[in-house]
Amino acid sequence: VASGLSLPVSVRWAPDGRLLVLGAAPAVVSEVNPGTGGVSVVQSARSDVADNMAFGPDGRLYITAFDQPAISVVPTSGGEASVLLVGARPR
Repeated sequence: VASGLSLPVSVRWAPDGRLLVLGAAPAVVSEVNPGTGGVSVVQSARSDVADNMAFGPDGRLYITAFDQPAISVVPTSGGEASVLLVGARPR
């Protein structure tokens, strides 16, 4: 059993075989070792409240958030997260 995750909202197997978990608040992608339950932070997203993540066919990780009308691209091998698409806020 993994512990130390911050409000996990999404779980995905990465193309390289790692198990990644998205924490909602703050928006943090963590790697979980299924054998040991160990958790390590992979990357912080550019959001305060994330709600889902998915891998694209290009292998990049895309994250959506409650707090902004945007899609973030999060590198899982280091580097800075960036905002890919910004939409209008609903009225």
